[in-house]
Order: sequence, then C-alpha cells, then structure tokens
Amino acid sequence: MASVSKRLLLLTALLAYSATAQNRAKRIVPIAAAETSGFEQSKKIALLAGFAQYPVYSGIGRLQYPALDVAALGDQLKTQGYTVIQLTDSEATRESIKGALRNIARVMKDQSEGTLVFFFSGHGWAPDGRNTLATHDAGAANLTGSGLPMDEVLQLMAATGAKRRMAWIDACRNDPGKSAPGVSRSFAALGRSEATRVLFSSKLGEMSFESAALRQGVFTHFLVKALQGGAARPDGLMTFGDVTDYVSESVQEWGLKSGELQIPYEAGEFRGDFLIGHGAAVRVSAPVATPPPVVVTDSRPQVGDVRVNPKDGQRYAWVPPGNFRMGCSVGDSECYDDEKPAREVTLSKGFWLGRTEVTVEAYKRFANATGRAMPAEPVFNDRKLNPGWTQGNVPMVKVDWEDAKAYCEWAGGRLPTEAEWEYAARAGSTASRFAAADQAGWFGDNSGKDRLDALKLWTDDSKGYSAKLATNGNTFHPVGLKAPNAFALYDMLGNVWEWTGDWFGERYYQSGERRNPQGPPNGDKRALRGGSWNVYSRLLRATLRYRLVPSDRSVYIGFRCFWE
Repeated sequence: MASVSKRLLLLTALLAYSATAQNRAKRIVPIAAAETSGFEQSKKIALLAGFAQYPVYSGIGRLQYPALDVAALGDQLKTQGYTVIQLTDSEATRESIKGALRNIARVMKDQSEGTLVFFFSGHGWAPDGRNTLATHDAGAANLTGSGLPMDEVLQLMAATGAKRRMAWIDACRNDPGKSAPGVSRSFAALGRSEATRVLFSSKLGEMSFESAALRQGVFTHFLVKALQGGAARPDGLMTFGDVTDYVSESVQEWGLKSGELQIPYEAGEFRGDFLIGHGAAVRVSAPVATPPPVVVTDSRPQVGDVRVNPKDGQRYAWVPPGNFRMGCSVGDSECYDDEKPAREVTLSKGFWLGRTEVTVEAYKRFANATGRAMPAEPVFNDRKLNPGWTQGNVPMVKVDWEDAKAYCEWAGGRLPTEAEWEYAARAGSTASRFAAADQAGWFGDNSGKDRLDALKLWTDDSKGYSAKLATNGNTFHPVGLKAPNAFALYDMLGNVWEWTGDWFGERYYQSGERRNPQGPPNGDKRALRGGSWNVYSRLLRATLRYRLVPSDRSVYIGFRCFWE
C-alpha cells in the first residue's frame, strides 16, 4: 500500500509539474511601459523574517537554515533595488514585525506605486483555522495567543498603501513541536486579500523541506534563483507570476528527483499580475536546467546589512558614512542647553553598530571567557528585576564604564562616540526621534503593567516617582521588541541608557570638531545617550545627553558596541 501510495503521489506531482509549466507560458503577457516606469521609480521595500533558534522551552522545534534563507534572499533583493529589513531569531518577535510594517507604512505613505515584499521562514500553524506564524516569542502551549496571525500581517501590508504587495511563506518545515524536517505543514486555506499575492512553500497537508546539500529551505533556494534571473522573461523583466511559476516548477522537479515531494501553492487576490524585478533573459521553458547568469554585485556593505560577531554572538548593523546635523533638532522645544548649538558633522567612515544593546547572554559569554565576575543582580526598590541573571535576552545592566569598555574591546570593537551614536540613532531623520515614542522605545509611560503619565507623576511627586514605577512593575524589556529605525537598529531610544566612549563636556558643542568628533580630551564624567525605561518622554530623544561618573552602576544603564 505504501508503494502504491507513493507512486500515486509521484504521478500527481508530475501532472501538477506539467500543468505549471504550461501555465507559465500562458501567463507571459507584455508589460506596459507605464508599469515598468512606475515600478523602477517607486520605493521597493522587503521585510524578511527567519526563525531557527526558537527558545529551548517554547515547545517549538528548531530549524537549521532560516537565517541563511533570509541572508541569501536579502542579498538578491538588494541587487533588485529593494531596501531590505532583516529580522532573525530573537529580533523577530511578533511586535517587532508589526512595528517594522508600521514604519514601512510611514515611509510608503506618499507613494502611489510602491512595492512591498514580506518573507517568512520558520514554523506556522492554523489553530482554529486561522493561519499563524511562529515568531520567536511564540510557544506551543498557547499557539492561538502567542503567534502572529497571517491576516494581521496582510492587513498591515495593505495599510502601507503599496501598490504591489507580495508574501512568500516558507513554512512549515516541521510541526511546531518537532525538529525533524519534512513533517506536514499545518496552514489552512488562505482567504482572499485584495491586491496582495501570497506564495506558500507547499500545499495543504503536505511537506516543506530543508536541504543539507543546498544549505537552505528548498523553496527559498529556488526563490533566490528565480530572482537571480531564472524567472526572467525574454525582455529581462519578472512578475510575481513569473517567479511563482519558476519556483513551482523548480521545487517540483527537485522533489521528483529527490523523492521529497513539495508542491508550492499560490493564494491571495488574482485580479492581475505585477512587476517585481528584472534580470538577464533566460529560456523560460527549462528554468532548472538553465543555469542563472552570474550577477555582479557591489561587495561593499549597504544599509540593512547585518553581521554576526563570532566573538560575542551579537548582531551588528551597517551604518554608512555621512553628514548630519548634530544637536538640538529643528523645531524641538524640549532641548537642554548642552544640546546647543547644533552643528553640521561629518562621519567619514561607515561602521557596524550593535543592533541591540548588549544582552545578558552575550555578557555572560564575555565574563566566562575573561574570568570576570557578573555584577550584583539588578534590584529596583527592593524588587529583583532579573534574579540570578537568568533572563538572557534583556539588556545587560549594572555595568560601569570600564566594564562596558572592556567588553567592547574583547568583542573586537569599542564604545561609540557621541557623534557616532547620535548619527546612528537618527538614521537619516531630522526629528527628535525617528518614530512616535511608544513605537520607538520603552520608557516610563509604557514599561510597566499599566500605562502611566510619567511626566505628571514626576511633576506631582518627584520623590515618590520611583516607588510608583516599582509598584507598577516598570522595568527593562527584552531587546528588539520595538520598531527598528532606518539603519535596522533597535532600542536606540529607551530601555536602558547607553555608555558612549566620550567624556562629557557641557559646552563642547560650542567648539567641538565637525569631522569625526571624538569628544573632549578629558573630564570627570562620561556621556550616555538614549534614555531609559524609567524616564518621561522628554528624555527619549536622539539628541538628549546625560552624564555619570565612570564608576556608576545602575539598573538603568547598559551599552552597545561599535565594530569596524
């Protein structure tokens, strides 16, 4: 029976493969010049999320290649002119994905032609028939409540206003609770979603595979090959339909040869096709047999690029060289005197900066490697915030300036200067913060159990302020839960203050350097930036400066590293 069943499945796949190849030829229709022009001139943004290292006690099995899937697809989309945002593992929580889509909506708001890609590589399921993505903070014990519903993703995509919207979903490679590749996916059928096209990696009740030989998910491997030119028409253009047909043919052919059958399926709104990229022309009749052309790319880092530092395991995002106005933002009435006068500053070299504040997990790696003792656990008004340092994905606090400096040097870098920090925090924005305070970071209003008016609490009773925060359960939060800025950096505002490498000079802006400023040559206090989970919103601004003696340790203070 098993043999007969397998032969029937192979025959079904072969017939589906033949039908797909015929459909490809039928779907190739000329693309209007206006469509091509609109696509080329408009914004193109891709949000890519990959999940391999689900937490040990989440009850969700780990995968091998989602991070590689995200990296490979991101590299290829960049060659197509897309701005790429990459979220992997602990960075890819439900709220960070939603926050990134809201930020994209702000960027796209004046666009009538924009193109948006959403890609997901990881686990998925359909509790009560509702398609749900297993983000890093999901758990098998509460599948319905802890994951990210696909319909919310599609609604947020629609809210961006992008004319062309597509989602590529490489899930599920396993049942959420298992780790062996090739177990049936669990998505239900997807309802219609206007102007959004969706391609899933396999049909209902079938399997999606990872391949050790390809070192990727099979679906994503051929998706990348499609964008490299495999799906290109004779005129070099590619539509969503072209890519879909190429991927479907290629994945099915791979399955017929390997015996691991996988049939992608398409969902969403089918009112028409749209342009998504371009590449060298290839023979569309034999996409797998014809090798894709070599694509020559710029090897220099670009905005959106992310590297993992092998020493500390932290992710670092690329910050390009550039000019910016350092100091009080135009129109900001909340600036203090030490933020003035603003001046034009040039940073002549790009650099890598920690995407998040250094976590407890990373600092433990440093402590173990160097024999340095962990500081006393953080306590706030007699309440332990991280007993025994057991929570690894929150910012490392209670470190003085020398601790932070030693860590960054061990990791192969240093603390950023005030200028480098502010430039990275602004990420091209001239406003006091790159997004609304609640979207940008954790602060006194939103870091506890209930929402507070931190400014009013401080104004009415500054002496009782800390006690009220403690009663409300205010504290630091896991890194990467708020929206990233345009340089793909998280928590530049709020969560914890961050040590910089500079001495603090109250009047330094009146005479400071304008090219690669290094801060005053000496002083008695070090500069900190970014605000913290306990501050009111006036202190949650990119230009705000704070200072402490280098030996200070606090539950409000952490750091991130500069890496060349």
